Amino acid sequence: MIQRTAGAYIVKKIGNELMPSAAKPEPESEREPVREPNRVAPVVEFDELDERIFHDEEGNSLGIAHRLPEVAVYVVLQGRGNPAETLNWAASDEETQRFVRRVNGRVTGLIYVPDPNRAPLRIEATRADDV
Repeated sequence: MIQRTAGAYIVKKIGNELMPSAAKPEPESEREPVREPNRVAPVVEFDELDERIFHDEEGNSLGIAHRLPEVAVYVVLQGRGNPAETLNWAASDEETQRFVRRVNGRVTGLIYVPDPNRAPLRIEATRADDV
């Protein structure tokens, strides 16, 4: 019986510390100002091209490459498809439209929109159990 009472007391004490009961709200003037959460720097991945001299296919030095981790790359598909394969094809296609997305003057995204008439043919099929 003593063990049950002591156990209940400990559980109640821990519960009160972890989840305090709803007390009366403090007046606005006594509340602490709301602080913005500290922003954590993104995890930096090792990138072999970042801050290295970049060469073209012929070996000519073009300058120093800089990775922009906060810039997203998008590819626009007509229906379903493989985004990575479509981007690989669209990046070298002259008819692909390219857009730059900016927020407050800062580049946040690169969008590739391949010409749907020139895009690689998609193979469409149904599974036998779908019929």
